[in-house]
Amino acid sequence: MAGAVAAACAAPAVGAETGGTRDVVIYGDRSERILYMWSGNVQNLTISNGCTKASDPNGGGGILTRNQGSGANNIVVTRCKASKHRGGITGGIYCTDCDVEHCEADGNGGGTYCLYTFTRGRIRYNTAKGSGGGVCNGCLNGTLVEGNVAGSEGGGVKWDYSTGSTNCTIIGNVAASGGGVAGVSKMCCSIISNNVAILGGGAYDCKGLEGCRIVHNLARSLTASDNARGGGAFASDSGSGSCIISNAVVAGNAVALTLPDGTPSTRDCAGGGGESVRFVGCRIYDNFAKVGASLNWGSAVDCVISNNVTPNFQHVLRGTTELTGCDIFNTRLISPGPVSFCKIRGLCDYWELPEGANVYTNGGFDN
Repeated sequence: MAGAVAAACAAPAVGAETGGTRDVVIYGDRSERILYMWSGNVQNLTISNGCTKASDPNGGGGILTRNQGSGANNIVVTRCKASKHRGGITGGIYCTDCDVEHCEADGNGGGTYCLYTFTRGRIRYNTAKGSGGGVCNGCLNGTLVEGNVAGSEGGGVKWDYSTGSTNCTIIGNVAASGGGVAGVSKMCCSIISNNVAILGGGAYDCKGLEGCRIVHNLARSLTASDNARGGGAFASDSGSGSCIISNAVVAGNAVALTLPDGTPSTRDCAGGGGESVRFVGCRIYDNFAKVGASLNWGSAVDCVISNNVTPNFQHVLRGTTELTGCDIFNTRLISPGPVSFCKIRGLCDYWELPEGANVYTNGGFDN
């Protein structure tokens, strides 16, 4: 079956004109890839139960495209597997209104790998033992990425292209690092919510998240040796400022104080909003951690920071390398770095500021 379909894919379009119902199903037996496309388009199909073996380095248990510019419109790729990388779809293909679900890879890219664009549609419930449970390398537009799992980085998305992704919803994904997204260079106007990881519940080592809502993500240790940090976001290169989150809402994120069995963690459990990241023009509120509830290390510029909570109301901002032009209220701070032109309101006791800090309290800026 797969060989016959692959030959047919040289035609301009493959698929039934059924009004977009996807009721034509190509069903494999988990022994080989379903579609091998040199060019053209595929549409209005459901592709299920394809598989590539470990001896096949190309992957793409559902679809592999070899030439640039192929297209997939209104298709479902489900329950396909790659014994190495690239479980569902891979190659230079433009996907529109497609669903990729319940696919898996023993390496990277459980759902998709190296796609040009994935517009609208859903990438859900895929698994990668490596990185990129849902997506590994690709540009997303208006896509739902939900319930994917990665053994390493990027439960939802690992890496993207320099053109970036926009208007996506990244929700309910799980990984060791970066439950929602990891290594993303540019993602705009997206929702990153309810994701879980040990490091960076929402995001891990992302160079540019702009205008996003990073909300209700969780960093949690799985074993006593884990050190969960960065409920909203985490950067591994502390102090470099390479992980920048701008014009975002960072709210309701947390670092769990217990292991899954309820045993209290003995580690820092730090950085409810984020750790070692640079926030610019963000609203950071209602985050929770043992220390550094809003931000642990890292920096904040022109941000509003409020009502972040620790168990003892201490170290809500801890160890920041820079605070400039921020409006900070109902927050306690320990900061060794420069503090400039910040407004402080409420809970100003127990502050430890560096010499020469420039803050506005009741009547003006004080040095």
